[in-house]
Amino acid sequence: MKRRVVGSKGIRRYRGAAAAAGVVSMILTGCAPVSEGANLDVSTFAFAHVHGLGVDAASGVAFAATHDGVFILPSLGSPTVDVAQLGGPVSGRVQDFMGFTVHGSQIFASGHPGPEDLATGAPQNLGFITSLDKAATWETLSLGGEADFHDLAAMTDPGGNIRIYGYHAGTVLFSPDGGISWVSGAKLALRDLAADPSRPGTVYATTADGLAVSNDDGGSFSLIPDAPALYLIDAWQDADGVGLVGIGTDGQVWAKIANGEWRATTGRVTGDVEAMVYGSLPKPALLVADRRGIVVSDDFGVSWRILVSK
Repeated sequence: MKRRVVGSKGIRRYRGAAAAAGVVSMILTGCAPVSEGANLDVSTFAFAHVHGLGVDAASGVAFAATHDGVFILPSLGSPTVDVAQLGGPVSGRVQDFMGFTVHGSQIFASGHPGPEDLATGAPQNLGFITSLDKAATWETLSLGGEADFHDLAAMTDPGGNIRIYGYHAGTVLFSPDGGISWVSGAKLALRDLAADPSRPGTVYATTADGLAVSNDDGGSFSLIPDAPALYLIDAWQDADGVGLVGIGTDGQVWAKIANGEWRATTGRVTGDVEAMVYGSLPKPALLVADRRGIVVSDDFGVSWRILVSK
């Protein structure tokens, strides 16, 4: 399949592709408008839906990306905090974050401006943006005003290049240079992406047909026959190799340690799960947004601790 690099104009032809891709409602999460009352108890409004979670690998600081901005979460050892106690988003910036991932200490995101920016004529889509100061300030790297990535994943290859995988309007896009330029890939209905941290070009996608994998930077995908039906997925690398963790369409937590087989743990989420990340907080832990709020587990869901209640 021939692919080409797309710039800020080339991506326009992908708009509306999600409808043609036969999107299954269980797999794709829609984009709702930013709340009009965001400056009144903004955290309560914002945490009605959490689009992404991320952990700064250096500091262990955890983030929640919502319809009303990015919030810094309490440290793992903190007592449970009610969502109303979180206050406003970082720097008071109200934006509708859709795609969101933290790679090392760098944040990559996409979505829509807040009501105040839209009222002054800002374009509907943020494009591909990044922050190097824990979401305090943002820089547009590419596709400003055009792209609305609903999912993002990143890894660093042996040459030190950050590879980005994004999902926009039913198409997987790949950037070999940290989000400056983009290559069009496979068209499919997916819910979540995870990049293999040790194998450049390998990226996983959760779909209604099962877990799929690409070994050509998202150009094509094939189903993994022995994998569970997952809704969300994440990958990590440690001394034992690369591990995968996922949450099934029925709320079951699954884990695949290094080269072992997928195994169901005794862990489950509560209600609909909105976002998930596996990171160091400061030790490896699973962070999940579900009906309870933001919950954390260091044993793949066997036991949970409510970090932020809602």
